Amino acid sequence: MHTWTSATTTNAPAWNILGHAGHLISQGASRPIYFLDNPDIYSQSEFENLKKIIRYVICDDGYWQKLKGKPKTVPERQFVNLKVARAIFKSDWFLHIDTDEFLHLEQDLADLLDYLPSDVTEIRLQNFERITRPDIVTWHTGAFRVPCWDQAALSNYPDFIQPFLALGLANYYHGKSFVRNRPNLFQGIHGAIRKSEFEVIRFNMPWESGFVGHYQYSGRESFFKRFAYKRRDGEALLRHEVAQMRWIEEHKFARDDICRLGIALFEADEVEVNRYREKGLFRDIPQAYIERIENSFDTEHLGILG
Repeated sequence: MHTWTSATTTNAPAWNILGHAGHLISQGASRPIYFLDNPDIYSQSEFENLKKIIRYVICDDGYWQKLKGKPKTVPERQFVNLKVARAIFKSDWFLHIDTDEFLHLEQDLADLLDYLPSDVTEIRLQNFERITRPDIVTWHTGAFRVPCWDQAALSNYPDFIQPFLALGLANYYHGKSFVRNRPNLFQGIHGAIRKSEFEVIRFNMPWESGFVGHYQYSGRESFFKRFAYKRRDGEALLRHEVAQMRWIEEHKFARDDICRLGIALFEADEVEVNRYREKGLFRDIPQAYIERIENSFDTEHLGILG
């Protein structure tokens, strides 16, 4: 029987971690692993609740001293923590996933693995970006923006956001991967890195079979805080994300301007959603996906965060 688990570096509140982990477990994950990047924010009772369903690692000063120092940026800490997860926890496959990302599988991964050649060491999932409607009151509903390389279709996006997209997406566009736990493989945040001159044998999962939904926008206030965090702590950025950051810097990190950018990138009314769907830029969120999130979180935690 094939086993898989996930590794996540986070400073999310305990309720978010519990819902996120429950969502993964509902699809076959074996006790997801969370590296708590700011452990001081959790109470003792929250630690007690967390350990009932997840494995966690407290990333305090002592933890980083054992690892020869704390990396300055989040991606660097994620990479180190992922190596730790693969070294100390047992699982056949690992998935790196953030707490604002939600996996969707149409069939159990263990069943799929029964039919994959043993040479396959990476299963790549495409990521979609959740787009919200301005009038909804829950963060998990809306539509998905999908990657696109058709320039005619992409030209339908407003001129204002054109410089801030790549392959039609506002953040990363190269997916996330399950990576087999083998000695000759490293795992990066997005995929496998082989320790030799031989390439990784990869299976690209079709969109209809599985994907990762990226919920980087859960409201205007949280979007503003997200960029304030990037400003303070640093983050690896793709070229179009650098363009977003430069625009925000030019506007002196003003709250109203950051919210205006968030609205332009991540909010669409019903008419826009239908038009973009017709152009192949959007797709509906599967009902099963929505229901799985609703079953993983308490109702009180499904409301817009700000």
